[in-house]
Amino acid sequence: MPKENTPKKQAESDGGSAPELPHAVAKQYGLHHDHDGPAPKQQSDHAPKAAPSVKAAAAEPAQHSGDVPHDAQPVDVSDADTLVSQTDTEKVIEDAKTDQAVDDILSKEGDALLDMQNGPLPHAQTPVVPKKRGFWRSISHFFAAWWHNKWARYATIVIVLAAIGTATAIPKARYVVLNTVGVRSSASLTVLDETTRLPLKNVTVTLGAQKQITNSDGVVKFNSLKLGRYTLAIKRVAFAAHTEHVTIGLGSNPLGSFRLQATGLQYTILVSDYVSGQGVAAAEATSDQAVAQSDKTGKIILTVADTNATTLTATVAAAGYRSEQVHLNADTNTQAKDVLVPAQKEVFVSKLTGKYDVCTIDLDGTNRKTLLAGTGNEGSNISLVASPDGKRAALVSTRDNIRDSDGFLLQALTIINIEDGTSVTVDHAEQIQLVDWQGNRVIYRMTLAGASAADPQRSRLVSYDYNANARLQLATANQFNAILSAGGQLYYTMSSTDPHATLGLFKVKPDGSNKQRLTQDEIWTALRTDYNIISLQTPSGWLNYTLQTEKSVSANAPANTVTHLFIENGQATQSTWIDVRDGSGVLLLHDDAKSTDKTLRAQDGITYPVRFATDSAIIYRVANNAETADYVISASGGAPHKITDVTPTYGYAQIY
Repeated sequence: MPKENTPKKQAESDGGSAPELPHAVAKQYGLHHDHDGPAPKQQSDHAPKAAPSVKAAAAEPAQHSGDVPHDAQPVDVSDADTLVSQTDTEKVIEDAKTDQAVDDILSKEGDALLDMQNGPLPHAQTPVVPKKRGFWRSISHFFAAWWHNKWARYATIVIVLAAIGTATAIPKARYVVLNTVGVRSSASLTVLDETTRLPLKNVTVTLGAQKQITNSDGVVKFNSLKLGRYTLAIKRVAFAAHTEHVTIGLGSNPLGSFRLQATGLQYTILVSDYVSGQGVAAAEATSDQAVAQSDKTGKIILTVADTNATTLTATVAAAGYRSEQVHLNADTNTQAKDVLVPAQKEVFVSKLTGKYDVCTIDLDGTNRKTLLAGTGNEGSNISLVASPDGKRAALVSTRDNIRDSDGFLLQALTIINIEDGTSVTVDHAEQIQLVDWQGNRVIYRMTLAGASAADPQRSRLVSYDYNANARLQLATANQFNAILSAGGQLYYTMSSTDPHATLGLFKVKPDGSNKQRLTQDEIWTALRTDYNIISLQTPSGWLNYTLQTEKSVSANAPANTVTHLFIENGQATQSTWIDVRDGSGVLLLHDDAKSTDKTLRAQDGITYPVRFATDSAIIYRVANNAETADYVISASGGAPHKITDVTPTYGYAQIY
């Protein structure tokens, strides 16, 4: 007879079945048999295994998971015979794989029970708890979901386009949307006098909550305006008020011009220039709050509030002119006349006090003042030239009474502030000659005192910037044969008395830049015989150097050895210069663009110094047996006006 398999051997023969459970554990989960009851029958290896019932199969998942609840119903193993008896109604599972699966399940259940008894494994991992999603992660998740949902995208686009279309189609809605997002605009307008059609100054213009005052051009500007509808109010004393509604949209919103109708008294003033006698445009008359401008003929119509006053005083002013007061009569049919004098002053030397004083005076001969009193050390060899802007004057004299080691009285270059009379001494030398003014720079030649005749540093060409109070040495030589200024450039030649000198014609700008050597041979003489030509005398003959082309060609000797000094106006569009024709001095005006000349004045004794007081007023000197005086004449022609008698002085040196 075959031996009956013991439980231990049965487990080993099964090759992977779960080990025998301890009695206490089996009892806890209902997998034991009572000692008093009949023992469970041992199933032979050859006996077919009964398929589990539906009820038992349903219980297996919970057992397999290892999560056995405390209230689970215990499995009664004594029912094995009953299960076997049910083979008549249920199919018997005979597949070897099914048997193996059942064994695996039982093995895992046993392992789970052992784990519960012995506690968690040393290396058991804590269950991972999902992290709570943050705000930005939630936002990102939302948009990702929105983007992947095409219907959500289409709906959003339709809604946005509909909102834009609504805002565009309905102005009020559009303005509300744009104002909400911070869009702001600006607006501007011009206020004119209905009578003169000229700009009105000091007009109060209100646009919504903003209030502005028109400038001298009658213009007012508003910024940081919300879009929408506004009430525009324009008010000015002695004029009818104007009110209307305007709409401010995107952009700059130029609202155009508005003309105010005069309601007060109107006075007429005719303003003319002292030098030319012509009307002064854009002159301004002011009386209290009333302001009016002149037209191109110099006519001003001043509108004031209607009062019982029979006279009125107004101040008339214009750019570049001295302000004047004019008295107006209540009879509006009478036109008042006012003459404006250029604000530039003439600077001259006078010896009325017995000393050589530097004085200033207005061009109409009034408001004479002593600018720099003489020291008594000055001799008659004095040079005085005002700067182009009329703010400074360069004085060459011996006023400082400084002598060299040989007792020779040195000349001093003094720069005078015409506005306040202050002065600064720039240089002392045996001889100082003024060459030109270029902007803020005065250019001069100085000869050092006591220097050897062979010293290459004996003569110096210097530029002094009075704004920066800085001297700049442009060139040095033992002797300069010629120095002249033309077209904003300085031209000079050196003498061969210095065997080491570099000879030729040179040019340099007053600031020291653009220094060039133009010719190779020594130049004995340089004469500016025409506005665009410098005649050069060399050992081999004469050359004509053209300023525009910067080229030299052979030429005949000039008719005379006179060099012309062309003085430019502030705009560099015209030049004035002096010539002698038919034995008389002639003051001419050169048109730089057209290269033409016209005679402004022919008068005995016309001489330098000459300068532009303004772009349209020229000061020149007359020195003859009858007088030495300064005159002013208009660049447009007409009769000259005598300014004052002066003491003879030099201007720019004719170094040739």
